[in-house]
Amino acid sequence: MEQSTLTLLKELRDLGHECTVISLNELGPGAVRYSDAGFPVEGMAYRGPGGVGSFRALRRRLRGHVADGLILVGHNVMASQAIGNLCQGHRLLALHFHHRDTMPRWKWKLIYRQACRRFDALSFAAEFMLDEARQIYPPLHGKECFVSFPIPIVDEDTMRCRDSRRMFRERANLPEDALVIGNAGWLIARKRWDVFLDCLAELRRTGVHVYAAIAGDGPLREQLQKRAHDLGLQGVVRWLGWQNDMEPFYAGIDALLFNSDADAVGLTPAEAMMRGVPVVASVVYGGLSTLAGDCRGALVLPDHDTSAIVRRLAELLSDRELRLQVGKEARQRMIEVGDPRLHAERVVKALRLGS
Repeated sequence: MEQSTLTLLKELRDLGHECTVISLNELGPGAVRYSDAGFPVEGMAYRGPGGVGSFRALRRRLRGHVADGLILVGHNVMASQAIGNLCQGHRLLALHFHHRDTMPRWKWKLIYRQACRRFDALSFAAEFMLDEARQIYPPLHGKECFVSFPIPIVDEDTMRCRDSRRMFRERANLPEDALVIGNAGWLIARKRWDVFLDCLAELRRTGVHVYAAIAGDGPLREQLQKRAHDLGLQGVVRWLGWQNDMEPFYAGIDALLFNSDADAVGLTPAEAMMRGVPVVASVVYGGLSTLAGDCRGALVLPDHDTSAIVRRLAELLSDRELRLQVGKEARQRMIEVGDPRLHAERVVKALRLGS
């Protein structure tokens, strides 16, 4: 969310708008990204159930600003009330999380009922989320809109930088000519890293001499490392931890394998596609298939079919020209649907601030 929000702010600034960020939590390391980019950023303590103990502090903070429009990223009942009369007629609630298995349906109804009273528009990062919201709370009709994640357009020189690829391989202790699949994100159960490791092991059993690079960390790291060991993947997987700069990672892998039980969109595969990296994904519940469309550069399966995943990966890894061709198609698809300028223009329209 931090990266997507920062991308949006940069585009809004290019369109002539000034932006200030107020975090409902104390500022963490990610806040440096905003300040380094020239955006004022303020943090506060989040106290009490649902942040109720922070209500007065947030209201005072908001009253200290004169603004034409307001965007609340993510649903928060306390913050929705604390905005008071600020920016009436120009408020947007930006939603990026799916509904299923998160809260009971009645709670979502209450959230949308309040949101429709407090906000002039509600944006959804995936079309399936928008459809679900309409079913949960039909009176939403007229205020809802689809505004996907902005994916920064990477120039082709950066994308094809051989130096980045070589440096990544050296740092990760990977042979420069090796075949490498990768993925990035939290090491949590929902992200199904077990499927990733199973597919890697099956690929190697079929004779594809491939390595893996995993950028990220989380509570399941030790458990997953043990699983990799039990699958005979010692020395095959590189556990990279969190990366401050993902460009070398994308430059250094040949294909991206993304697996998840539930994801609104999946920023990692979208970023990979923007950089011309072919994607193979299995998402049981999410909007990645809509984002990818019928592009050959991304195969998105509705279940964790290991055999189908391995077949597609083997096909891609065995043919460099095919990887390049479908990678170009993936990049073109992301330029069409993820252009940050288009995203910012949709946000401005939703805020009713003019163009």
